[in-house]
Amino acid sequence: MTLGAIGMLNGLDLVIIGLFFVVIIMIGLIVSRTAGKSSAEFFLGGRSMPWWLLGVSMVACTFSCDTPNLVTGFVREQGVAANWGWWAFLITGMVTVFIYAQLWRRSKVMTDLEFYEMRYSGKSAAVIRGFRSLYLGVLFNCLIMGTVTLAAIKIGQVIFGVDPWVAVVCGSIGVVIYATAGGIKSCLWADFFQYSIAMVGAVYAAYVAVNQPEVNGLSNLLTAPGVEGKLSWAPNFDNWLEWVPLLLIPVAVQWWAVWYPGAEPGGGGYIAQRMLSAKNEKHAMGATLFFNFMHYAIRPWPWIVVGLASIACYPTLADIKAQFPDIDPTYLKADIAYPVMISRLGPGFLGVVVASLIAAYMSTIGTHLNWGSSYVVNDWYKRFVRPEASEKELVLVGRLCTILLMVIAATFALTFLQDAVSAFQILLLSGAGTGAIYLLRWFWWRINAWSEIAAMVVATILACWVVLGVGDEGTLKWYVDNSVVEDQVMAIQDTDLAGDISTTVDESNEKTAELKADVEKKVEIWRDAREESKLARDRARYRYDEALDAQQAHKSEHTTMALVKAAGGFNYDYSVKPASEIEEQLKKDEATYAEVTGKFEQLQDAYTDANAKLAVAEDKYEEALFSVDDWDAPVLVEARDAYKQAQKDAAQARKDYDRYFADYGQTTAIAQADTEMPAWGESFQKFVKGHGDGVKAVIKNGSVYVYDSAIEGLVFSVKLLFVVIVVSISWIIATFVTPAVDKETLRSFYKLCHPGGPGWKKVVEDARKDGVEIDEVNAVGDWKLPLQILCVFLGCVAIYSCLFSVGNYVYGNVVWGTVLLVVTIISTIILFKSFGKMKFEVDKQEA
Repeated sequence: MTLGAIGMLNGLDLVIIGLFFVVIIMIGLIVSRTAGKSSAEFFLGGRSMPWWLLGVSMVACTFSCDTPNLVTGFVREQGVAANWGWWAFLITGMVTVFIYAQLWRRSKVMTDLEFYEMRYSGKSAAVIRGFRSLYLGVLFNCLIMGTVTLAAIKIGQVIFGVDPWVAVVCGSIGVVIYATAGGIKSCLWADFFQYSIAMVGAVYAAYVAVNQPEVNGLSNLLTAPGVEGKLSWAPNFDNWLEWVPLLLIPVAVQWWAVWYPGAEPGGGGYIAQRMLSAKNEKHAMGATLFFNFMHYAIRPWPWIVVGLASIACYPTLADIKAQFPDIDPTYLKADIAYPVMISRLGPGFLGVVVASLIAAYMSTIGTHLNWGSSYVVNDWYKRFVRPEASEKELVLVGRLCTILLMVIAATFALTFLQDAVSAFQILLLSGAGTGAIYLLRWFWWRINAWSEIAAMVVATILACWVVLGVGDEGTLKWYVDNSVVEDQVMAIQDTDLAGDISTTVDESNEKTAELKADVEKKVEIWRDAREESKLARDRARYRYDEALDAQQAHKSEHTTMALVKAAGGFNYDYSVKPASEIEEQLKKDEATYAEVTGKFEQLQDAYTDANAKLAVAEDKYEEALFSVDDWDAPVLVEARDAYKQAQKDAAQARKDYDRYFADYGQTTAIAQADTEMPAWGESFQKFVKGHGDGVKAVIKNGSVYVYDSAIEGLVFSVKLLFVVIVVSISWIIATFVTPAVDKETLRSFYKLCHPGGPGWKKVVEDARKDGVEIDEVNAVGDWKLPLQILCVFLGCVAIYSCLFSVGNYVYGNVVWGTVLLVVTIISTIILFKSFGKMKFEVDKQEA
């Protein structure tokens, strides 16, 4: 596709999007008149920003165009409950609001990295400040922007029908202009404008989604096939393998132990930048409180509704591919369902919603550009390169850095990020175990720069080793033979079997690499063919699909589980469970066992018949596709339509069968008649019958472990806990074996921020012995932390109650929705009464 391709947008849509760009650029140009006065103006807006503007900016930044895609992907793959992976970070947010927002504002630093040389002393403080300015400001920051840009690429392909590089360039121009010209003030005011559009667009997209013909209203959506099992906002508490990694680990460990931009324990990054831009402490707290309310309580449900509706409209990715043949195979994942759903909007409204997604993209990128350049300028260039640089020079360097960061992020998005799962696991785990330091460094004088250096180095090394060296399968081996999961695992202690399987897998690796290379080659051919004609495009896509099927078939034939089955001479058989095992389900459905058996066989036959017809339709389509010279040739049109219909019929037959099988079916391992049953055969048959055909296998220490695939859900939790424990031990040891921060630095820091508490009692008392008073407000004796913790608890209750109140109203559960709304109101009233008891300090210039 070329730049001239505008996909499904008409003239009105393009006018609306054009006006949006004009307004955004005008905001940047107007604000630029004052932004260039100084680096404080450019990066912090002169520390004069109100709470409501900062709060909207924070939530707008996290309202990136990849977030709807991400939530939609969660809902399609794991259900609504999967969102606990980020809902749990509300605890972090509330801790930042009521404990750390005041402290950050008192510090008066330009960036949170400047904190290092204010809180710590010596060369170690300078080293960690300089290193993190480039590591976070450039590498980490550009990787985050790259993932956001990937979402823009997917939207560009579905809505505009343009190549990835065109989507990146068009999406970047506007944000680079206003972020470069006006600094943080441009970002804040642009965020305010963009968030308004983004929220309206999200709500309207949800409204349209539930009114699609395949959905036919919200009540029908909630009972639609494939949707019912995705609705629960809580994990299944009857299965610990589901709720432990999905809820317990995030709530009990992740919120305080893991550092990640936007959800930093104790605040940091662009959240700290906005707190530092506030008029005073009260505005800093108000901004972060407003952000957390909008971020967690209000915003998620429109995306969730669209995700649920997408299941009804496009049950599988094959359905999406059939309707959007121009989507690059590289980007055809579950998260593309969101832009696919908004493509169904009508003229004018489609333009508004597309503008809202562009707004979401620009608000996030604008924030990260300004935040990243603030690190590079203030914490690297000014500190280590040109300490004598003038304010105008610093602003100029900041603007140049803004452009450079966008170029790097775009390069990442267009080159390797589609395969960056391992890279981002490393980045996430490299912050594991460090969160406790960011919480304690404000309240315990003994924390020093070496504490953070030890944590950072050990976490990074462990993260690389665990992700690249150990891998997911290696991590699984750590616990597959543990008694905790013994009910989900069957051990086959047969060294010959394990050796034969390992040899076969190793020998297959060369073929695996060849097939992978062939798939990558076919993708490139398809990309080039799109420029030629529709016929060339479809021919290339057919060959790509062929290569992909061959690759997947080879992989499935050479998994450890497939080789175990082959070695034992087993095949899977699918049948109805014995009547005694499904009595309750039979009563519920008011059906007899004979009726269920007959229906089951009918669905099996229908599925087999649909696949047979699909194979015939595919053969006819292939013959027509490669024999005609015109994409619109009648024979090809007929074959293409028949093939698409056969795909839909097969998908529907599979969906009907799977739904019935989930209630009544069982999987049994049947030994081939001419094969001798191995010694472990009966145990294997029993295990498969109890756990279904989703069982997998892995080899460890000469034994084969057959396991329920549900235990794979523990892999990341085990990685996380391992890194957290080792890193925590490392920084605690480093804290006590390295010299403490010198007393002058500690006293200066305490006098400026006076966090209070028993962790600073020694420093305050030692200063008094020397005749120096650093605790004029008696923060040690009148510690407000108990009141602050109460506010954290009340804030979590209020926002979670509001989140699930909205959800219950969406689901039609009016009673529970009202009950939770009452809880929200009561907890909010108590919260604000408690909030009013806090003491806020006033800057001398403000007083």
